[in-house]
Amino acid sequence: MNDLASEILETQNAGHCRLYVEQWLAGFEDALAFPDAERVGACFHEDCHWRDVLAFTWQFTSAAGRDLVAAKLKSAQERTRAHSFIVP
Repeated sequence: MNDLASEILETQNAGHCRLYVEQWLAGFEDALAFPDAERVGACFHEDCHWRDVLAFTWQFTSAAGRDLVAAKLKSAQERTRAHSFIVP
């Protein structure tokens, strides 16, 4: 494969990844708009980990497992009302 073909593939892959992230963020934002931890939890793998670095709680906090992550995000969202997520 030549350099141009490699660059084209890299660009296509990057575009695909960006679209996937944008779609996930839109779904996450939709889930946060409802006071339902189960809906938020559906955005995460069962064995997930969440590290909040000042975004939702203004503290450094961690959570492990879908149910705990969803409960913490739901609780924090009631105060923060996070929205309008973008990929720069």
